[in-house]
Amino acid sequence: MKKIYKRVYIVSVNSIVTGGPESLHQLASEIMKKGYETFIYYIDTKTLSVPEKFKKYGVKVCTEIEDSSDNIIITPEVHTEIFNKFKNINKVIWWLSLDYYLDQKVSRRTKNFSESRKIPTIPSYIILFICRKYKLRYFKFKEKNIYHLFNCKYVENYLNENEVSNRGKQFLCGPISKKFYEKWINLDKKQDIIIYNPKKDNTFIHHIINEMKKINQNVKFIPLKNLTEDECMDLMDISKIYIDFGNFPGPERLPREAVLRYCTIITGLEGSAGNEYDVPINKNFKIEKKLENVLEICLLINDIINNYEDYIEEFSFYRDHVINQIERFPFDVDYFLEKSNIFFNSEIK
Repeated sequence: MKKIYKRVYIVSVNSIVTGGPESLHQLASEIMKKGYETFIYYIDTKTLSVPEKFKKYGVKVCTEIEDSSDNIIITPEVHTEIFNKFKNINKVIWWLSLDYYLDQKVSRRTKNFSESRKIPTIPSYIILFICRKYKLRYFKFKEKNIYHLFNCKYVENYLNENEVSNRGKQFLCGPISKKFYEKWINLDKKQDIIIYNPKKDNTFIHHIINEMKKINQNVKFIPLKNLTEDECMDLMDISKIYIDFGNFPGPERLPREAVLRYCTIITGLEGSAGNEYDVPINKNFKIEKKLENVLEICLLINDIINNYEDYIEEFSFYRDHVINQIERFPFDVDYFLEKSNIFFNSEIK
């Protein structure tokens, strides 16, 4: 394949090892395989060291970016301020966590700060401004010379609402690790275990846990925390249900990993979980996060626990959807390199 760009720079952070940064390291690794000189640029530090979790991707790290029209820079939506440093390099935004981006906007951040501390809006704005909690964002949708990557339908809809042209955007979703579908699983080892992400809405989860004690005291709720990738997979292998009533700013890794390890999935309706494309499960398994729905959720959990074999095949379409993301990733990266080059060299944006 003929090289389209001289160098590829991918902006990430070194201090966080969640799904977003992992997708960025995956992308760097895939582009390197295609023969491109590719670098991760850590915006939060000048270190050349890669976080332990991401060393398997074999990426190179740089501390400087060459501002040349022969090069391309890819940044997540939360770090578009870096574009202000460059005039010539080709610029790409990979939308990985839409809700987190929206939460940084002045109006929403002020509202959230005000509500959480029960103080008026104007004093909240002044406090945040003085404390420099507002990050200056130089990207605006009227800037038509920026190429956009979206990882789910939820984000695509947002880009459409902001009139980003089809020629200036495309789908690219960071896949989960192949080991989650390559390793054999013994369904006979499934136990009455419900797993969840404790970094999300713990308060609502505890309402569910307390209600379940009245219905079935034999089930266990185990948080997915402080686990290696293999430990996480081992826990999923013996669990019957993964529940997630937090925000879904993108496709989310944990539910995708869980469904491949033959966990049934129950979610709320926030973010990408609210549509039929990004989390393609029956609407009966998507219940709005309201206190009056806790009993309904618990009754569903109990029925799945007692009749797991009857439920698990209802998630086969979601499993195939996730496997397809893994298999198509190299081809989507090829398409991105070609299509973005056409975009940057076209007078029509």
